[in-house]
Amino acid sequence: MVHLDLREYLEFNVVVFRPALIWINQRQRTSCCKLLPTRWYSGRLRKRDIADMLIHDMTQQASIDLLARIRLGRLACAHEGQPYITPIYCAYDDNYLYSFSTLGQKIAWMRANPLVCVEADELVSPRDWSTVIVFGRYEELPETREYEAHRKRAYDLLQRRPMWWEPGFVKTVLDGKPRPMVPVYFRIHIDRISGHRGVPDTASSGKFCTTHERPGGWLERVFGYGRNTLP
Repeated sequence: MVHLDLREYLEFNVVVFRPALIWINQRQRTSCCKLLPTRWYSGRLRKRDIADMLIHDMTQQASIDLLARIRLGRLACAHEGQPYITPIYCAYDDNYLYSFSTLGQKIAWMRANPLVCVEADELVSPRDWSTVIVFGRYEELPETREYEAHRKRAYDLLQRRPMWWEPGFVKTVLDGKPRPMVPVYFRIHIDRISGHRGVPDTASSGKFCTTHERPGGWLERVFGYGRNTLP
């Protein structure tokens, strides 16, 4: 497991999760916007302010290879305009993601609306990562003769990983009532897949510091103070 300190985490996510900056600045009881330069909002960053990292598209085969390696994904579904996301253990095989659960909110929602999305990723470091997005359709594998072979295939794939039945088949108490322990095998048919890879830009001439001892650069100017003042 890769452990990232707070500054490394924000270096990786600052563009996507800008609201995290507000949390950082609450310690000084000041507005995050007062610390951000005008060019941050205008989108005109100077060359020296850009991190030495490149993000590029992954090929379809590279995206599939990542799905074949990972164990944990994040399943998103929606019902009556309300999105819902939850972690799942899954296994890839022949354009399907197989998984397992018990009766609950996500199963009920996917039965009503089978259009789903799955995200999976691999993080080596803040500047070396891959992420894949799958758009697909939910298909339940009931305990019938028609689906017997598919259920066996799902079991064979999932049981190769330790503790594969968690968190799907774990006793859960919601609102003081145990959730029914009814096993549900299902699979996601992959309609569309895309991936992105972040890698160090070795050709960059920017001044963004990549060492752990002194991050500096544009991020430090955004915060207005150095590493030693972070919690």
